[in-house]
Amino acid sequence: MNNRSGILTYGALTAAMGLLMAGCMSFDPVQTRHDHMKTYSGVLDRMAENLLARPVSLADCVAVALTNNFEVKCADLDKNLGRVAMDMSYSMFLPKVAADAGYVKYEKNPLTVSQSYGHGGISASMDVFQPASWFMYDAARHGVASSEMAAAYVRQGIVLETTRNYFSVLVQEDLIRAYESQLAAADEMASRVSGLAEEGLARGWEAEQARSIAMSKRADLERARREMAVVKAELLQGMGLSPLSAVELRGEEEMPEAPEGSIEELVLRALETHPRLSMADRAVVSAEADVRRAICSFIPTVSIFVSPSFSNNKVMNPPTENISLGFSSAWTIFSGFYNVGVYKQARTEKRRSEYERENAFLSVISCVISAEAALRDAGEISAVYESVYAAARTKYEDYNARGKEGLVPISDVLDAQAEMDAAEVNMVLSRYDERVAVENLKLAMGITELPDEFMYRGGIPEK
Repeated sequence: MNNRSGILTYGALTAAMGLLMAGCMSFDPVQTRHDHMKTYSGVLDRMAENLLARPVSLADCVAVALTNNFEVKCADLDKNLGRVAMDMSYSMFLPKVAADAGYVKYEKNPLTVSQSYGHGGISASMDVFQPASWFMYDAARHGVASSEMAAAYVRQGIVLETTRNYFSVLVQEDLIRAYESQLAAADEMASRVSGLAEEGLARGWEAEQARSIAMSKRADLERARREMAVVKAELLQGMGLSPLSAVELRGEEEMPEAPEGSIEELVLRALETHPRLSMADRAVVSAEADVRRAICSFIPTVSIFVSPSFSNNKVMNPPTENISLGFSSAWTIFSGFYNVGVYKQARTEKRRSEYERENAFLSVISCVISAEAALRDAGEISAVYESVYAAARTKYEDYNARGKEGLVPISDVLDAQAEMDAAEVNMVLSRYDERVAVENLKLAMGITELPDEFMYRGGIPEK
């Protein structure tokens, strides 16, 4: 009877475990994808309603991106992981306490112990000489500082990316307006030349040329409208919003103040404060801590322990209560040269971190030189394109006026119009380059301004 009830109990437990396992392993990929799409789309829609209800400025876009961008969120998670790693390393200095308890019952009465009895105990130990723990904790502290600097540097990059995307949208808006104006002028010119051709005052190929220019302008306008959807999608994605959301920009922004000084002064300022170099410094210090921790594998360790215990085994009269305490020491004398290999590996990694810091040093200098040259180029090119457009427009107005009087061939008028349109496009494309170049130089120097809550204030965190 007992065997039968045991079999039934075992079968019931097995069936229950099978049902639980089946529930844990069930996964409907289609339903999962549908649920996530529906849930996350709703979240994005609500965010867009709250953040894009009015025309947004560049500052608004940057503020949203600094908290909602995917890379920013990952950088913040890395900061949290660094904190967790530091807490874990700090736990090496704390006592380790464990407890155990149990109850034993024998079916038949044994000779040496009671038929049933309970027992329990507590053990506590703590390392009193474990040098590797100090170096592990020191490396973790520098790791936290590096992750905080990295998060700030990621946000600096997001400022540049958002600025570039914002002005790309403004450029596209200006291009669309320019193409709309050019298309209207091209349609008017095509109609006029066709009329002149019908009257024999213009050649047929000139009328065909005018119609081709109008078709080209219409294609340019449609392409610019499609490109507008693309650049808006990139701006919204960088802000952590749905690329399908509707967004309206406030418009022109003030010219940001560029860093002042000679190229040597800009480079020196960057080398003193750039986050990349500060993180490289931390990496070298952490690598040095790893070398010292590897040295600790050649040193003995010492720990102390205390362990009270209790048992009410009545055969051992009276019930036992005892406390054991003492210390223990361990020293690895030979491990097949494994600890030697760990030490050599740590020294090699330290040398690598020093090389990487030197490379970052050179890279920062190169980036500052390049960004400073790009800023100067942007200002000069923008002024040149404005002058070229003014000259091309004056030329077209003169040719168009003389063309109406028959003093200039229609083909020359069409060529002047095409030259003016091309100059206008170049002027529009370069209009905001200088603003973006200023932010690019700031990022190259590592001095991009951030809100106070996102700035790294320096120092090494303590537990």
